[in-house]
Parts: sequence; structure tokens; C-alpha cells
Amino acid sequence: MRRKRMSSHLRRKKPTKVTRKYADKLAVDSADFKRLHRMLPYG
Repeated sequence: MRRKRMSSHLRRKKPTKVTRKYADKLAVDSADFKRLHRMLPYG
């Protein structure tokens, strides 16, 4: 799973539409998993 956008700790004043996008996750295709894992070793 990956996030649509970067998660931020500064969510208080943002609209609900934006904070909802922080919580959304997208399924990653198995073909992309290794490549993404190499780019984000701690992700």
C-alpha cells in the first residue's frame, strides 16, 4: 500500500477534503513492489 500524498502532522487547519486524502491508501501492483521497496528502504 502507498499513500496518495505525503502524510503531514500539520492537519489541523486543512479542509476535511485534504485530510481525507492523507488517509487514503492505494494498492501497489506486485510488479512495482520491488522497485518501490528499493527506493524507499524504510517506507
